Amino acid sequence: MYLNLTMSLILDLPGELLLLIFENLNDLDDVLHLGRACKQLYSCLDGGQNRLRIYKSVIACAAHHQYDIQLCYLIEVNQRYTSNYLTFQEEPPTSCRPTGQSLSKSFQVLTSDLQDEFVWSISTRWQGLQLLRDLYRHPAIQSAYFCSSLHYRDDFLSNQNTEMLQWEGSLPHLEANSPGVSLVPFDARQTQRFHQSLSAQWLAIEALCLWRVSVFQTSQEKLQVFEKILKIWTDNPHREVSETMDILEIFDFVWGFLLRRIFGDVTDLSSWLPPLDLNLSIHFILHDLEESWKWDAFIRFLLPHMRPSNIIELLVLRTWNPSLSWPPDKPNFLRQLGFFDTWDGICLVNDVHFPYDTYIAPSLVENDVLRRLKQYGSSSDIIEVWKVYRDEAWIKDARGKVLSWDEDQGWIIKQIMTALEEIRSG
Repeated sequence: MYLNLTMSLILDLPGELLLLIFENLNDLDDVLHLGRACKQLYSCLDGGQNRLRIYKSVIACAAHHQYDIQLCYLIEVNQRYTSNYLTFQEEPPTSCRPTGQSLSKSFQVLTSDLQDEFVWSISTRWQGLQLLRDLYRHPAIQSAYFCSSLHYRDDFLSNQNTEMLQWEGSLPHLEANSPGVSLVPFDARQTQRFHQSLSAQWLAIEALCLWRVSVFQTSQEKLQVFEKILKIWTDNPHREVSETMDILEIFDFVWGFLLRRIFGDVTDLSSWLPPLDLNLSIHFILHDLEESWKWDAFIRFLLPHMRPSNIIELLVLRTWNPSLSWPPDKPNFLRQLGFFDTWDGICLVNDVHFPYDTYIAPSLVENDVLRRLKQYGSSSDIIEVWKVYRDEAWIKDARGKVLSWDEDQGWIIKQIMTALEEIRSG
């Protein structure tokens, strides 16, 4: 009765006030749910430019969309460049490449830069990426995820990683609309945290991919931009401990688990690579490695090129539809990601020494967690505490649960210490 009375009062409001209600909702799902409540509210949502105005307001105000505008900009620049792969059989010339200036501009994107086309891109991502959220909640996928090992955490190549991947096997096959399957409960805040974490890591990957194919006027410019990107991966002072752990959990699931299982056939390496006479970076990397190490190296170098959209594409069209033989041209699929392009950027004038290895180890994602945790103790102590927790307690205590944790930093520290005490006493 109370709900009916509230709805009746809402419907009596003038149109401008209804718009304000829509504009101040927490997320786009709330907008869609309210718009489906009745014809009058749907007409308000869908009338004229109202949907655009409402979406733009929600996106601009919501913390879980804080990475989306910059991500839109980077995706747009990257797609504009990768379209050249259709024109040139070899690496596109310098004249076609994005510049260091265009990449630097992405670090200055503001909420006021939310263009209309970005609004539609963000709303599409918000809905499309919920497929990964629902996989995260699926009991069969969760069971396999809980049993998987974190292959990427060891920065050294090993045939053990390949053997473990073979032992774990492929992902469970999921039928569309499987009857009787109950997804793990997920509230609105967990959905927001999932999207925010996924967008944050996608942003890190998109920025790195763009840096790798860009042309820089000087090595000084190249160095300055790379250091900014390195900070995106490893050191974000504005993030709370809870967000860094959310991102780590999503990275574990999407890249450490789903991606590796998609590429679970360790005998299939040659079908993904172009001919050796092209002398690509990946050929030089794999050339001197033992056969049992090559697949591990291939996945490690591929991982920072794979966007969530690519992972969804391979899941739907390859992993769960093997009869499609998707993609029909595997090397070309990777080429469109920039995997066979230059990995170090192009520098026109070498004026300073470039001191970094441009390989971004996936394990660096943990560094952001460590930097935030160091606020609570000496560096040596917290590093040891985290190492023990991550190695011995994370799977049981945190995997699949982090997004439901309290976001208070003190609560998280207490949770970690309690889990470690249970290990020591057990």
